[in-house]
Amino acid sequence: MTTDADLPFARVDVAGEVLDADLLGTLARTLRRTPATHTVVLVLAGALSESAGASPEDRLAHAHAVGRVLDAVAGRRGPVVAAATGPLEAGAVALLLASDVVLLDTTAELTPVPSRLPPTAGIGWLLRRDVGRRVALDLALSHRVLPADEAVRLGLATAVVEGDVVSAAVARARALAADPDRAVLLRQAVGGPSSTRDRTTAVGFDAEAAAAWS
Repeated sequence: MTTDADLPFARVDVAGEVLDADLLGTLARTLRRTPATHTVVLVLAGALSESAGASPEDRLAHAHAVGRVLDAVAGRRGPVVAAATGPLEAGAVALLLASDVVLLDTTAELTPVPSRLPPTAGIGWLLRRDVGRRVALDLALSHRVLPADEAVRLGLATAVVEGDVVSAAVARARALAADPDRAVLLRQAVGGPSSTRDRTTAVGFDAEAAAAWS
């Protein structure tokens, strides 16, 4: 995590090839340590895939690990600006959708529900919230891979960035952090309160589905 002494701003990088429970745990702890009113840039670097786990217990633990990160994001008062630099699937897509501003590199691709994996905790709730039930169900049943421009068209991302998407995200976040009180107020007024009950129920339901996956 990197911070700025002059602004209520922090950057958190998530890099690797597999979004496993250890990486998710580190991310949740980092987000909880960051002051709640800070603007956060969440950089999802490279290709982030996911493993279904070898046993029901492993799948259940992984689903709950994703849920803890989603709760850490939803519990923040300041905005979260996410940048994706490559293809993301499952839990990495859930992290993206939990953010307030989502910027995609032109090479980014989103696979919310890969065919080989059980539902990731919270992904169904996030998809229904952003695109509606029918489109969400189509994405789940078809296991479609969404290119960056289609993700924006469906409402899963804010914009596609030509050039350096991370620099664009940092610039956007710094502009928000320059007036943090206004950013917090507008996030609450326009974004509305998140439904903790619905999200918590969805995470628990998805965790049970993941454990039963075969």
